[in-house]
Amino acid sequence: MLWLYYSYPDRFYEWVELEQKKLDAHKDVEKNLGVSGRLHKEGAQKGKAVTLLDLLEEAKRKFPNATLEDLQAFKYSHGHCVQSVY
Repeated sequence: MLWLYYSYPDRFYEWVELEQKKLDAHKDVEKNLGVSGRLHKEGAQKGKAVTLLDLLEEAKRKFPNATLEDLQAFKYSHGHCVQSVY
C-alpha cells in the first residue's frame, strides 16, 4: 500500500474513491467491510470499516522511515513481483 501511495498517488486515491463508493452503496449492510475486512474496535469510528486511508496511516506509523527503495525491495523479497520465464 505504501509503495502504491508513494509511486502512484493518483491510482491510490482512485482506489480510495472506489472503496468509499462501495461502502456508501452498502451502508445498510450489517457488516460493511472495507478492503481490510476489519472494523474499528474502539474510538469514534467503532464498528465502522477500517478503510484504505486508515491502513495508510497505520502503515506510515509502522514504517515511518521507509523509502521507496525499501518498499520496492520488500515487494520483491516477499513474492509480490515474481518475474516468470513463461
